[in-house]
Order: sequence, then structure tokens, then C-alpha cells
Amino acid sequence: MKHPIEAFRNPRTRPRALIWTGVVATLALAFLTFALAVTSTQWFCASGCHRIMDGAVNANAQSSHAKVSCVACHLPAGAGPLTFMIHKAQAGLSEVPPAIFGTYKLPLNLDNAVAKDRKQFPSSQCTQCHNTEKESGLKVVGNLKIDHQVHIAADLQCAWCHNRVAHPDKEHTDFISMEGCFRCHTLEGTGIKSQCGTCHVVTPTKTPNDHTEAFIKGGHAADVDAQRSCYTCHETSFCTDCHRKGAYPNN
Repeated sequence: MKHPIEAFRNPRTRPRALIWTGVVATLALAFLTFALAVTSTQWFCASGCHRIMDGAVNANAQSSHAKVSCVACHLPAGAGPLTFMIHKAQAGLSEVPPAIFGTYKLPLNLDNAVAKDRKQFPSSQCTQCHNTEKESGLKVVGNLKIDHQVHIAADLQCAWCHNRVAHPDKEHTDFISMEGCFRCHTLEGTGIKSQCGTCHVVTPTKTPNDHTEAFIKGGHAADVDAQRSCYTCHETSFCTDCHRKGAYPNN
């Protein structure tokens, strides 16, 4: 059997070899383009491949980003064709084996690692659509106010706060909450010292519904054990003054 290269060396067979090489290369390029296009669609991510992400897909369908394609957020913003292909190849190599062998754990990304990772989800993923310059000054939503420029100047990434905007659910912690804000802000201690008026237009005065008499007289130990932070509203002395005086048992 002759080596394929011989067809290019022989003047009589060279034209045919070049034509067939061109045909094969064109078909390969067309297939690659088609494959990239199909695997980048919302349908493929939701139904064709990532069935293990049904929870994330269903949550996304109820979000404000329901009509935004998956790759618009989950592939590097402004990436060129080569970066795009490399990223998809890396994602496939890391995600396909767990999907095939069932070695994944649900719910996925339970610790919000994707949102916390500056490399995986920098603010540039969001600012390719959202204009942060429009967020100048205080923005008031309901009884909350926030100065986005202060946070941007401190080099905080959008997803560090808006971690569930595209996938709202009950399984993952939503950082747009008092617990989320108090990862940095605090009434006392080593964090960014803040008061209620720092974020609230009107200081809340209503006692939470679960703060019943039974809860106050000793029924909140389970909440403390579950790491529910009392200090989002109360200073340490508010708790210690009662317990040190023996007003309520430590249970």
C-alpha cells in the first residue's frame, strides 16, 4: 500500500489529492463550526448535555436572565475563537467524566465557589451587558440603599454579592441578604463597621416573626448552633448582658 504522501508527489495524482484534501478540510471545518454552534445553545446545555444541572436550569428559567444564553456568562467575556475553543474543551474534559460515571454531588456548586472565584467569574462577565457607570450614587430599592461605586472602587466583584441572580433557589445561600452583607460589614469587631442606617433607609423596628417569647427565653440555641448570626442586628453585649446576669439559661 502506497503512503498517502505519494499522491502529492506524483504529478498525475497531485491535483486529485489536493482537491480531496480541500474537501475533507472543508467538511471538518463545517462540522467543527456546527458542533461549536450547537453545543453553545441553551437547548444543548439544558437538555442535550447537562441533565445533572436540571436544578440550575429550572432556577434560571425563573430568573431575570432566563433569555440569556449559558455561554454568555459561563465562557470568558470577549474571548476570541481560540480561547473559546480551549475553554469549551477544558470544560468538557472536566465535566463529562463525572456526568458519565455519576461521581458528581448535588446540588452542584453548593458553596458558591464559582461566584467567589475571581478567575471563573470576574465582573467583566456582567459588565459586557450591564453598565456600572449608570450605578453612580446611592441606589434605593425598597428600604435598602447601596452605593455600587464604593464597592467597585474596593475591587469587589459583582458575583460576590449578586451570586444567585441568574439561578435563584433555596439550596444555595443568596448573598443579597443580611447574612451575605455581614460577611464584610459588622456592627463591631474587625469587619467594616456599619450601622443599620448604612444600608437601611429607615431603621427596621419590627421584631422578626420567629422571635416569640419562647424563642427569647431560651429557644434560640438551635439557631446559634446552626450558625445563624445574631450579630447582624445585635451587638455582642446585647446577648452577653442577658446571659451574664443569669436572666436566661445558656440553652
